[in-house]
Amino acid sequence: MSPHRLPASALLAIGRGAADVPTLLAAARGRVSRTWLLLKAIVVLAEERSHPGAAAAADALAALRGLSATEVLRYPEVSSWASATVRRLMGPDWVTARVDRLAVLPAVAAVSGGTDVEVSVRADPEVRLPGLGRFVLPSPGQTTIVVRAGVAGVAGADWRPVTRIGLDDPVWSVALDDMSDVSGPDHGLGGVLPAESWESVLRAGWWVLDDHPGVADTVAALVRTLVPLPHSTSGPVSAALTTAFGAIALVRPTSGVAFALTLAHESRHVAITAVADLFPLFKDGGEAVFYAPWRSDPRPAFGVLHGIHAHLGVARFWARRLAVGADPAIAEIELARWRSAASLALDALTSAAEPTEAGSLLLTGMADEAAELADIPVSATARAEADTRNHAHLARWEHAHGPAPR
Repeated sequence: MSPHRLPASALLAIGRGAADVPTLLAAARGRVSRTWLLLKAIVVLAEERSHPGAAAAADALAALRGLSATEVLRYPEVSSWASATVRRLMGPDWVTARVDRLAVLPAVAAVSGGTDVEVSVRADPEVRLPGLGRFVLPSPGQTTIVVRAGVAGVAGADWRPVTRIGLDDPVWSVALDDMSDVSGPDHGLGGVLPAESWESVLRAGWWVLDDHPGVADTVAALVRTLVPLPHSTSGPVSAALTTAFGAIALVRPTSGVAFALTLAHESRHVAITAVADLFPLFKDGGEAVFYAPWRSDPRPAFGVLHGIHAHLGVARFWARRLAVGADPAIAEIELARWRSAASLALDALTSAAEPTEAGSLLLTGMADEAAELADIPVSATARAEADTRNHAHLARWEHAHGPAPR
C-alpha cells in the first residue's frame, strides 16, 4: 500500500474552501486505505479470538483481493460497518460481532466490476449489499448470491434497490439509503417521506448550486449517500457521518435553498474528515475546550476547527447569494453573522491550541478565507443584526458554562 501525501498547497486550498476536485479526491483516497486496513483487522482479530466466522471472513477478504474493490471501499456503509466491527471484536462481547457480513463484499465488487462470482452468506432474512440494495428472503438462513456479468441474484428473494438520484452539471449520483447499520432501524426511509419528495427538493437544491460551482464540485466529489432522518420539531438537522465517510444524515429540507445550504455546510465537514484521516491536526490530546458560536456546549479544538471550516462555507454561501441578488436582506445578515462567528472562533483557536503542521496549514487557509469574506460590504443594519444574534448566543453560552475561553 503506497503512502498518501498531500502537498502544503493542497492543505491551504482545502482550508480556504478552494480545493479542486483532484485535490479532494486525493485526500479522500486515504479513507479507502483506512477501510481496507479495517477489513484486514477484522480477519486478524477474528482469527486471534477463534471467532466462529473467522474462516468465512478470511475467505471473503481473499476473494475481494482478486476483484476491483476500490468502489466497494468507498461506500459509506462499508466504512462504518468495518469500524464498528473492529470495535466490537476488541471488546468483551466480541463473539457477537457480525464478521460474516464481510462475505457480501466480493458480490458488491463483482457487481461494480461487471464480473462473475458466487458467495455464500447468512440472511437475517435480509442480505444487504452496501450501496446497492437488499435481498429479502422468506426466512433466515444461509443463501448464495450469484453475480453474472455484474448482475446479482438470490434464489427466492425479493430485490429492493437503493434509491439513487442522478443529477447533472456537474454529474452527481447520490443514494438515498437508510443505512440501518449506521443510523439505526428507526431512522430510515420507511414511514418518513417518499423518495419522490426527496428527489424534488434535491433537484431544486442542485439548481440553486448552479450559482455555487465550487460547492457543487465538492459535493459531487465527496458525498455519496444521503441518510434521511425523521422530521424534527427543533428545525433543520444534519450531520456528516464521520465513520460513514461520504454520508450525510439529514431531515428533509423544506426548500431548495435550505438543501443547497446544508450541502455547502456538510460537504466542508466531509473534506476536513478526509484530511484528518491522513494527518493529526493538533499536537495535544485535545484537553482544552473552546467556545463555538454555533454550539450550546464547549468544544475541543478538533471540533471547533471542523465548525470554523463549515461555517466559513455557510458565510461563503450567503456571500454568493448576495452577489447574485438572491435574498439580499437575509443574505447580508447571514454573511455578517457567520463570518464574524467563524473569525471569533478562529482567533481563539489560533491563540490557544497547538496545531500540527497540517493543522496550521488548514488554519492559515481558513484565515485567508475569513479575511476575504470580511472585505465584502454589508449594510450597517445587517451588521447590527448579526452582532445582536452573536451576542445573544454568547450570553446564553456563558450563562450555562461561565466565561467563554478567550
